[in-house]
Amino acid sequence: MHKISARQAREKFSELLNDASRGESVTISRHGREIARIVPVESNRRKKLPNLTKFRSGITVKGRPMSEDVAAMRKEERF
Repeated sequence: MHKISARQAREKFSELLNDASRGESVTISRHGREIARIVPVESNRRKKLPNLTKFRSGITVKGRPMSEDVAAMRKEERF
């Protein structure tokens, strides 16, 4: 993180944005007092879900599939 005056920040704003996009933080001061900070935005990218293929292959189903049970119950209710 580096410090810069408000005047310099106005003159080099696009450079400060480029710095922030590279992960750098900048503190802006006016008359020697810190007044603002430009910081990079935390990543909003979604984390990738783990590959569940191995997990799913380890699951075994006993008996009839639930979809068949649900279909049978619906059929019984109609008649």
